[in-house]
Amino acid sequence: MLEAELANEEVVGMPALSIFAKHLYGDTDVAARLSHTEPFTVDAEGDALLLSVQLPFTDQSDVQLGRTGDELVLTVGPHRRALMLPDSLVRRDVAGARFVDDRLVVEFV
Repeated sequence: MLEAELANEEVVGMPALSIFAKHLYGDTDVAARLSHTEPFTVDAEGDALLLSVQLPFTDQSDVQLGRTGDELVLTVGPHRRALMLPDSLVRRDVAGARFVDDRLVVEFV
């Protein structure tokens, strides 16, 4: 996890961004992959397909899940995202959802 100090003013322009990047990345290669965790996965479990979404630092009580057509609507606290479902999930129904470690696992049947 990278941390940046709160700036006293908006970071605008290449010189300011360069200074911000130097403080943020330090000696870390800015082009390096910093995480090897897949944010989304779809896995088969019997006849069901499981969509797994990484949600670190999230409590189950903060999550709301909905569906609109071929989108899964995920709300975490004040943040809402509509995730386009892959073709393999569009014609399936949501059977349930649960947390496994820091991942939300949604079952489609």
